[in-house]
Amino acid sequence: MRHIHPPLWLLLSALLMTALHHYAPLGRITGWLGTISSGFGFGFVAISLLLFGWAVKQFMVQKTTIIPFHKSTALIKSGPFRWSRNPIYLSMVLLLTGIAFFPGSLTPLLVPPLFAILIKRLFIQREEQMLRDQFGECYQQYCRDVPRWFWFV
Repeated sequence: MRHIHPPLWLLLSALLMTALHHYAPLGRITGWLGTISSGFGFGFVAISLLLFGWAVKQFMVQKTTIIPFHKSTALIKSGPFRWSRNPIYLSMVLLLTGIAFFPGSLTPLLVPPLFAILIKRLFIQREEQMLRDQFGECYQQYCRDVPRWFWFV
């Protein structure tokens, strides 16, 4: 399962949300609530894309790999990494959340939390161990100072 990289998990999750909406929709969102829902969707998508771009830029500035399980040459603590140890994964969850607001049913909203759990188990835990092994106490202190996802998680 780890051979499937996060962007493919993101795509599969978006496809699952579409299937859930079409084959098991719950609580149709229509009228003015649908308009508000779409607004939330656009907001989440916009924040997601900005966060993703900002995080990717930090990888480029630090000249280290963005590919999961490849050895890092730097511990990034700048940009969005000041508030989240995983801003790229966070941006993926935000993107899925935004997409989930568009179809007009509640069922797709089940997928983003499941995606977050999957990513944590398949990627984040192992990546964190690799960084702990490589950067030692510096990474441990970073973990104490910066939450995994964001201030509330």
